[in-house]
Amino acid sequence: METNRKKVDSLFWRIAISLVGVALLLIALSNLALYFFGTTAPAAVSTRRVGGSDDGRQASQRYEWSVDYTFRDKTGGEHSGHTPRRGGDTSPKTDSRVYYFPFAP
Repeated sequence: METNRKKVDSLFWRIAISLVGVALLLIALSNLALYFFGTTAPAAVSTRRVGGSDDGRQASQRYEWSVDYTFRDKTGGEHSGHTPRRGGDTSPKTDSRVYYFPFAP
């Protein structure tokens, strides 16, 4: 009875780890597909520093920055968002173009 339980536990963890691996592969493939099949648009980008310094990090990664962006898609709809970035005393380097899928900007 104990060996049957171990087999079920082993099978569960194999399936769970496999599902995590498949999910990570899908994320990587979607990023690659965005590069090849996505559309680009110019964006208005602004940055602001959030919080204080983390002196335990190197100088180029000491602060957390919020990068806010706004862009218009091909149909004229306006979309905006933000993402955190690590950077130094000056604003982190950002690209003024965004990549998006036309069916899901």
